[in-house]
Amino acid sequence: MVRYIRCAAIACVLAMVGPACAQAQGNGQQSDSQKQNTQPEQPKPSPIQPSVSGAAVQPKAADQILAQAEIYKPNCRQPKNHDEADLCAQWRVAEAAENTLQLTLAQTAIGALGVLFVVVTLGFTARANKAAAIAAQAAVDAVGFERAWLSSGPPQIVSGTNVTDPDGVTHSHGIGFAITWINTGRSPALQAIATTKVRLIDHDADIPVFSFEDPEQFDHTTVGPNMNVTSPRAWLVGKDHEKFVSRTKSAIVYSKVYYKTIASSERRYTETCLRFVYNGVRTDDNNKSSINYDIFSAGHQNSAT
Repeated sequence: MVRYIRCAAIACVLAMVGPACAQAQGNGQQSDSQKQNTQPEQPKPSPIQPSVSGAAVQPKAADQILAQAEIYKPNCRQPKNHDEADLCAQWRVAEAAENTLQLTLAQTAIGALGVLFVVVTLGFTARANKAAAIAAQAAVDAVGFERAWLSSGPPQIVSGTNVTDPDGVTHSHGIGFAITWINTGRSPALQAIATTKVRLIDHDADIPVFSFEDPEQFDHTTVGPNMNVTSPRAWLVGKDHEKFVSRTKSAIVYSKVYYKTIASSERRYTETCLRFVYNGVRTDDNNKSSINYDIFSAGHQNSAT
């Protein structure tokens, strides 16, 4: 019995001592692994790869592959099956598209050349039109130099007795004014018609503005080069004559002539406006007396077209 108890005690002690030793041994291995981890890690040599010697395989070029490939060309006139017929139709469509592209490029090139020719032609046309315009203007200028020009000449002043005014009344004395129109141009003046008007004003008064009735209602005449036509007379009679002779008033004489030229149907005109001041009687070398007038250009109605 005592031996049994002793064996049991020894077994218990061994059972307690075994785990302790195992734990101590584990702790020691853990401390050794920690020390190894603290040291820098050395590079491991790469494993030796087995070398294989032999000819390297070079990739074939795409052109060589395409050259080795066999091009399938079915007989499109007599296709064997539906697939060949579809393939032939696709080829025909591709050829038609390529032909259309070529024709389009050719048409575009031809169109570009046509546009270039049109531009060049327009340039020559513009130059020709400019030359024609210059020639036409030169012709117009030449015609302008050759056209008729009616210019005012010296006025005609006469004294008369038993003068009848436009209203039909006869006066014992009167003074008549008229303007001579001379064609200083190189061609005839056609359908010429002239008029004359006179009005008394104070010496310091403004020059009045005159108007001319429609010349179509009057008779017309033709005035050749270096020829002249005299306008109708305008008379100062009665009290107007007395005021003019007494020098209390000035006489404003206005005359206008309308005419046409052979180069144009446009109606042209020339007008003049003069101031007359009575300045007594003068006697010439032949002892012939005449009325003396001072004549001035007056107003703005002195123009021509």
